[in-house]
Amino acid sequence: MRMRRSGLALMAASVLALSACSSGPWDVGVADPGSTAAGELSEHGGEPCPAALPHSSDEHGLGITSSAIRTPAPMTFDAAWLCEYVTDDGTLQEDGNGMTFGWVRQGAPVEFSQAGLDALADVLATIAPPEDAEGMACTSDLGPRYLVVTASGEDLTGIAIDDFGCRWVRLTEDPYVTAPGESQELPAGFLLGEYEIVSQIQAAARA
Repeated sequence: MRMRRSGLALMAASVLALSACSSGPWDVGVADPGSTAAGELSEHGGEPCPAALPHSSDEHGLGITSSAIRTPAPMTFDAAWLCEYVTDDGTLQEDGNGMTFGWVRQGAPVEFSQAGLDALADVLATIAPPEDAEGMACTSDLGPRYLVVTASGEDLTGIAIDDFGCRWVRLTEDPYVTAPGESQELPAGFLLGEYEIVSQIQAAARA
């Protein structure tokens, strides 16, 4: 059972370690000079992270709340960036059922060093579907969302992590087009890593 914070409130609506070895789902590949996601990066002016995340189909814009049913298939990456997103001012729903929010980027992307990529692979290898999605207890708060964008050749993949609630993790095969958790190619829904996943990824970005 994953570590849970005591005295937490259950949230329904609002509310990613394996070192680089061949058996793990997240491996760091060897980058060839000039090969890092040249195609997709050039399409977006060299920016790995969008200015705003694609809008979620969830009525509040906070992200899909159904659990993923499988872990990510094995993949490799040779570069990665970390970006922070915060909620916008939101739009009041006409039916009175709260606000609908969007996610806008704060600051510039932080690129992982080679040592950071190795540490990132360890962290991402911990993500998996929750053991008990129905019985999860989460903090009743709202904070930033972090997006890790990995590059393998010319392909970009997004891993969004909530720094609030249950620290849900959602994947997207195209961080510019597909809302995290609503992927058609990667496991849809939310996954979990260690509860400290955000601080672990931030440490990897500083390595």
